[in-house]
Amino acid sequence: LGFMQWWVPGWEFASGLLLALGFLSAFNAGVLMIICVVACCCESKAKVAAYHPINRGDWVADWLYLPEVLYLFLLAVIVLAGTGQYSIDALIFPLS
Repeated sequence: LGFMQWWVPGWEFASGLLLALGFLSAFNAGVLMIICVVACCCESKAKVAAYHPINRGDWVADWLYLPEVLYLFLLAVIVLAGTGQYSIDALIFPLS
């Protein structure tokens, strides 16, 4: 457990920094997506249960309100669409 308290934040920091620079963006977005999925599975269930949703629609809205879920959607866009022309990836791997 002591190892993980440095391992996970280290990957979060490194992947976030490299993602902001646009270097190996799909890989780094994938790493951050894995971290977000684990956070949703472990921590977010308790958060949503604490909101006391009144029906299924409220339950879905409570899940979509969580920042981890929003990050998952944003990271999926980066993985699927790419970083664009203003990134280090575009300099290293030109399309034309």
